[in-house]
Amino acid sequence: GKTRLIVHRVSWLTAIQRVPPESILILAFNRATVGELRKRLSSEKLLGENAWRLEIHTYHKIAMKLIGEVAPQDSEFNQSAVSGSFENSASKNIQEWMDQLIPRATSLLMSDRLDASGEELEDPLRDKLLEGFRYIFVDEYQDIDETQYELLSALAGRSLQEEEDKLTIFAVGDDDQNIYEWKGSSNIYIQRYCDDYNASISYLVENYRSAPEIVSITNQFIEQHHGRMKSNHPIHSIKGAGGNVSLYTGTHSALIEKTVAECKEALNNGVNSSQIAVLCRNHSDYTNIARAMRATDI
Repeated sequence: GKTRLIVHRVSWLTAIQRVPPESILILAFNRATVGELRKRLSSEKLLGENAWRLEIHTYHKIAMKLIGEVAPQDSEFNQSAVSGSFENSASKNIQEWMDQLIPRATSLLMSDRLDASGEELEDPLRDKLLEGFRYIFVDEYQDIDETQYELLSALAGRSLQEEEDKLTIFAVGDDDQNIYEWKGSSNIYIQRYCDDYNASISYLVENYRSAPEIVSITNQFIEQHHGRMKSNHPIHSIKGAGGNVSLYTGTHSALIEKTVAECKEALNNGVNSSQIAVLCRNHSDYTNIARAMRATDI
């Protein structure tokens, strides 16, 4: 597990290497992951109460801490954000503030970095803002977009010449799991990671969640994609055999019919309905399959 790796690496640094928790910054993609990281680290088997001394934030939260601002409040903002509609002028202003938050923090960290000729200057402002930080951990690196990438670069001091001014960065990611391309994330950033930070790379190829039959067919499917970082490092399962996998191709309506037929056959053979799961790509598929099942009295 990628997140598990971060949790145990941070625990090792603080408990074994005696690194002050306050010198560690962990960046996560959303608040749910922040809570999960904090929960795992605060386990009595790991850091306990010391976990609360760690800086664990989303990109927007660390940006707010850097520029010294809090999010403006508007009663309609949360509902507007969910619906994607910002008809209220105050909500529009808040969204604009959110959109500029990370670039503003990045600009602050990069301020006065270079002179007119492009030579690097001393940057006491960055030193002051990041005083005490020595380690950055990044969860789900494949999900970052350009603005988050630039903020990370500024935090880590990627462009700095002096090694002692740079922060140590440790990131976990999976180029096969980039599902946020629609919002600007790109595998180009995880592919550039080694060049950006002169980093070494380790491959997590043991799958401890899925049966080998699932992993095998998944490998066959995804190896067709070009440019994968793990093309020479296939995933393998460490679990025991779990069953059979069948793959069907056809039109959308034919696949719905096949799904319903498979479920009905399993039920007729004595399989309990609670042991059958149907996973759908979207709500529309779910609606169509549910309608077809009701039509056949399932």
